[in-house]
Amino acid sequence: MKKSLSTFILASVAFLSSAAVTVDGQATTLPFAIDGEKLPTLADVVEKIEHGIVNISTATNNRRGFRNYSLEDLQEFFQSDEFFQPFFRFDNPGDRRRPRPGLNLGSGVIIDAARGYILTNNHLLTDASEVQVTLLDGRTADAEIIGADPDMDLALLKVNLPGLTAVKMGNSDALRVGDFVLALGNNFGLSATVTSGIVSALGRSGLGLEQYEEYIQTDAAINPGSSGGALVNLRGEVIGINTAILSPAGGNVGIAFAIPVNTAASVVEQIIEYGRVRRGILGIHFQELTQDMAQAFGLEQIEGVLINQILPGSAADQAGMKEGDVLIGVNGSRVLDGSQLRTTIALIRVGELVEVEYVRDGEVMLGSGRIGDRARQIVHGEDIAERLDSVVFENLQRPDQGVLVASVERGSHAWRSGIREGDVVVEVNQQKINDVQGFSQAIGDPDDLILLRINRQDETYFIAMH
Repeated sequence: MKKSLSTFILASVAFLSSAAVTVDGQATTLPFAIDGEKLPTLADVVEKIEHGIVNISTATNNRRGFRNYSLEDLQEFFQSDEFFQPFFRFDNPGDRRRPRPGLNLGSGVIIDAARGYILTNNHLLTDASEVQVTLLDGRTADAEIIGADPDMDLALLKVNLPGLTAVKMGNSDALRVGDFVLALGNNFGLSATVTSGIVSALGRSGLGLEQYEEYIQTDAAINPGSSGGALVNLRGEVIGINTAILSPAGGNVGIAFAIPVNTAASVVEQIIEYGRVRRGILGIHFQELTQDMAQAFGLEQIEGVLINQILPGSAADQAGMKEGDVLIGVNGSRVLDGSQLRTTIALIRVGELVEVEYVRDGEVMLGSGRIGDRARQIVHGEDIAERLDSVVFENLQRPDQGVLVASVERGSHAWRSGIREGDVVVEVNQQKINDVQGFSQAIGDPDDLILLRINRQDETYFIAMH
């Protein structure tokens, strides 16, 4: 037992190292010697990547800061605590109610040294009036925002600086649960911070962080300021962009999330080509499967989604799918649930051929069709009126039935007014609407009162928005 354990330890050390030693008669390597003892190090990995990680600060006109909480949130926490209050001095609380420039601190990854491209999180740039990048060698430069994808929380910046060092991109599809990883970023504004851990899980979704989710979960310590930094494998390759932590108090508790680099690369390609991401649609409405439904449809596992509606002429229609089918595969990959399906489709380019696998009457069927352009089917509320900010409206799959509220941000003005995801808007300012174009036209003066008539679970409501 002791021999087995010591062999395991030495073999693990050898995996991370580079100077000679023998394990079970086999020559391997270890890096450094201290008092004759060979010790492992991750310094070589860090040296490969550290100059490609930058600090990002943004001047804003509000107090939004780190992904989980800002410095002022910390102040408010300590000020409200009787134990900590005597040890901290704060400005008059009333002063914090007045808008004033803020400073968001985060991280970014240099992905193209020649063109000066830096990949980071979109949430760092919210309401940013200025964006500044600081390199590891201390140089700074103002950055230009090339484009962003709020739905996946990614943004692309550009700086004009010589002598940049780009990171090497890895393959996030090759990751396995249990792989060792490093996280590099600017934790709490402390530049060039490195932490280590493992891949805790893959394909995490349904967290409610973003519209599309398929995260790498890790226990490498990621804290406020790490957002936009790199998750790196032991070859020194970036395999994820750090984006969020799950924490009741704002600090690291060993549950953090990164966007897979393959997903990020797909987004970057479209931002460079189009200035934005052209999101595709399969052309279906669906519901999640339950155990009873899976049994009723003759499925052995609770995997896939049940199709409720098909958009005429869509990729799903071209593939021969019908209402009542169970979609179980897309492009050779299994469909596990609705959240994963949405992310999968969102990464397929508009116009690309998609292969689908579905079940009908117990028989597995195959079909294909070309992905449509979601931009022709949706409208963002802020493009219509400021009061509709953070709402996404989408055409229904059947015409002449109104417009679906595809999503609405909790706590927004629209949310407080009573609009909820799943509502169907059938009238705007007492005008019947059939699609998102009709919705936009019916608004008229965006500063006037907006009167919506909605259907919600077979009930009709009126909502007035001032």
